[in-house]
Amino acid sequence: MSERLYLQTYLRDHYAAATGGLELARRIARENSANPIGHTMAEIAEAIEDEVTLLRAILKELEISPSRLKGAGVWMAEKMGRLKLNNEVVRYSHLSRLVELEGALSGVQAKEALWRTLLLAREHHPELEKFDLEALLEQAGLQRRRLRELHHDAALIVLRKDRTHPHPEFDERPPAS
Repeated sequence: MSERLYLQTYLRDHYAAATGGLELARRIARENSANPIGHTMAEIAEAIEDEVTLLRAILKELEISPSRLKGAGVWMAEKMGRLKLNNEVVRYSHLSRLVELEGALSGVQAKEALWRTLLLAREHHPELEKFDLEALLEQAGLQRRRLRELHHDAALIVLRKDRTHPHPEFDERPPAS
């Protein structure tokens, strides 16, 4: 297999995953809109949307088209992920939040690896010079740190018998259905 084909497959996979990650971030933001987790996730979702747009521009610059099949598969996987067992029959639960934050965290870690890989690829693909990959890597690191903080707090809520938030300013309302 040629280097070009590897890069094409790699970027198509990351683009498809990024679109699924965007859907997940939007869902977390929507389901937690009444609390600080939702506000932070709305900001992260907005940044991810910009990154997906930029990744599409990178694909275009490298003359690589996104894979519709992979995109559809990721879309379906994100929708199926909503059917997870969360100890609630029909609504979003504290466990849903925790598991989805873990998924978002995994996605951001993969995105960090993508930006590092593209930094390495610049040597052979000078057309990547026009993209500020260093800033994207830094932004992903900030997102990872923010998601770890959210995950920490979400884990504490799941583990506490009274479901109180570790920070008093967190006005937890029951998750939306």
